[in-house]
Amino acid sequence: MTDINTLRKNLLLAIIALEDLNGLENVLPSPSSSNFGELMDFIIKGLIKEESSWLDMMQEGYDLDECLKELDMIKKKIAICRKMVEQSTLEEQVVEEETSECNIVFGHTPAGNNSFLQDVKKIDPHYYQDIIDLLNNLLTSNISTNEEKGKKLYNNYSLRNIMELKGFQIRIIYKHLPENVYYVMQGIVKKDDNPKTYLNALSSRCSLLGKDYDRVKSEIINGRKGLLLEESSEELGVVLQYLEDNKVLEKSV
Repeated sequence: MTDINTLRKNLLLAIIALEDLNGLENVLPSPSSSNFGELMDFIIKGLIKEESSWLDMMQEGYDLDECLKELDMIKKKIAICRKMVEQSTLEEQVVEEETSECNIVFGHTPAGNNSFLQDVKKIDPHYYQDIIDLLNNLLTSNISTNEEKGKKLYNNYSLRNIMELKGFQIRIIYKHLPENVYYVMQGIVKKDDNPKTYLNALSSRCSLLGKDYDRVKSEIINGRKGLLLEESSEELGVVLQYLEDNKVLEKSV
């Protein structure tokens, strides 16, 4: 029985010997295979080593045209392999964004208050069911396929990376952090089309929560999100309970 290392070496030799690039993807491992990443890493490193060998041969006076021909072919093979790996990685990220449950972390003012809950208490309870629905959309990532409901605010540099989740007249303002964490900054009712007033309110909130956002981002990036998410989950429960207890189902006219 042939061992795995021999199979990998034979695969690499077959790829090196291949003269038709159109058939390369048929020889390469399938992205759906469990060891795709490991195999592609082995293949790319092997091709780079082969490239180095041809460079040495060229310096030693081997036929220049032959060396250049082989080097060009190897570079193209490496590029195809890297493109396959990149595409596979992007597809995995899309699947994760579309299917993975997310975590919500609420922004806190310098005084330690939940800024979103403060907003909610100022909003007409007739809108509370909409707010509940939008928060649940965030938790289940049910926003990635609807650009109208989850979009970046591109038209203002101070609001870069800010996302707006839209309900009927409700807006939830948030930032998307690593590892499927949404940093929820603001809840607001947008009843008119005055963009200046709206954007000024968002800019003010960004300034208010700037240090808190940096703290949360640092906790996540540095692998200290466990306690953060545990506390945030409890806080989300408080917010949802408040909304459920105080919502009014019929919207006012």
